Amino acid sequence: MLKTGTVLGGPSNQVINNLRLYGHSSSNDKVLFEAPFLPQVWHNFAIELNYESNNVRVFYSFATNPLTQRTSQITNDLSGSGELHFGLLKKPTGNTPDVVTQGYQPKGINEGVFWGGIFVENGSLNCSIEAGNG
Repeated sequence: MLKTGTVLGGPSNQVINNLRLYGHSSSNDKVLFEAPFLPQVWHNFAIELNYESNNVRVFYSFATNPLTQRTSQITNDLSGSGELHFGLLKKPTGNTPDVVTQGYQPKGINEGVFWGGIFVENGSLNCSIEAGNG
């Protein structure tokens, strides 16, 4: 999981200004990698999953910089028949015991998320991030 901002279940006044990559959802508190969240800048990730050894390795860059390895192999539970999913979930906020049904989203904010691409490959990391033509 990749998280930033005010995390559901945490203190409402605690805002994470970094991108935090967490391990398997059953170990929600295990941060695998963390980088400053720079607004209006591309953040590029590659995550190497070794299902045989239950290890992950994180590659990261920002803007048009080449991906570089940022972690060694980290033990992480990859069981579950190789399930892999990707999605975006913006959870509501509010000071209520049930923020899922009674929470709210702030009004008048200007935000957006752009996906440049999500690739699943079998093999070695052999690509780079290059600037587009605008």
